[in-house]
Amino acid sequence: MKISRTKKVLTWFFLVVVIAIFMFPLYYNVTTSFKNEEDVATSPPKWIFKPTSVNYKQVLIPGFVSEELTMTLSGGHLLNNLKNSLIICISSVLLSVGIGVFAAYSLARLSFSHKEDVAFWIISIKMMPPIAAIIPFFLLSKYLRIYDSYRLMIIIYTTFNLPLTVWIMRGFFEDIPVAIEESAMVDGCSRTQAFFRVILPLVTPGLVATTIICLIFSWNEFFMAFILTGRHSQTLSVAVSAFMTPWGIQWGPLAAANSLIIAPIIVIAIAIQKYLVRGLTFGAIK
Repeated sequence: MKISRTKKVLTWFFLVVVIAIFMFPLYYNVTTSFKNEEDVATSPPKWIFKPTSVNYKQVLIPGFVSEELTMTLSGGHLLNNLKNSLIICISSVLLSVGIGVFAAYSLARLSFSHKEDVAFWIISIKMMPPIAAIIPFFLLSKYLRIYDSYRLMIIIYTTFNLPLTVWIMRGFFEDIPVAIEESAMVDGCSRTQAFFRVILPLVTPGLVATTIICLIFSWNEFFMAFILTGRHSQTLSVAVSAFMTPWGIQWGPLAAANSLIIAPIIVIAIAIQKYLVRGLTFGAIK
């Protein structure tokens, strides 16, 4: 009994330590976003301070200029980049999941020659490092005159998200017994009806988990967007780098912008936590 209690205490202790290590950068970023320029520059860091919203005002309000900041950029310049990120991310995720689900189902259920070769070819696209593709993408976008456009970034993000979607969803479809689908078809459903009415609802947790993974990649991606976008389609993750200037780094506004980038993903993950956990553990226990 005593050993069991000690083990439980140690387990909780290590869990708290691990959680604290992972959460500290987020905590430090959020607290920095509410500090004025003087508090940010204080060393050692000031843990008790008077919160200010000036950093968020500079990031969100057009034309806002503060006397508290010695270096300022035009306020509200991130709102357009936020719109760009939403358009590109939502479009690429919908395309990746929409196309990937059908491809994954075909690889899981249908029999055709060289099926595994096709599956390997799909995942090999994901194995390719982005830096190896950046020059071909750049030259092709210039030739097709789609550089700095929504279409270009949507195509690129879909290209990198699609293989992951196919391979993850293929595993979920393979975990569904074929007998369930056959029973639906015996009851009068066509293969298409059985897919939409029976199979797809069963893999909803996996679909949610896959969507979140694709969304995180598209939302946080920096390298491709940095090279292939300009004023028109620049995403939020790239625009934040504007706070790092040759004259110094605006730590307060930078932290505020980072918090705004992180917040949507955290809110979505919390809102669909039940489906996300079920999706990530689906098929782990037989």
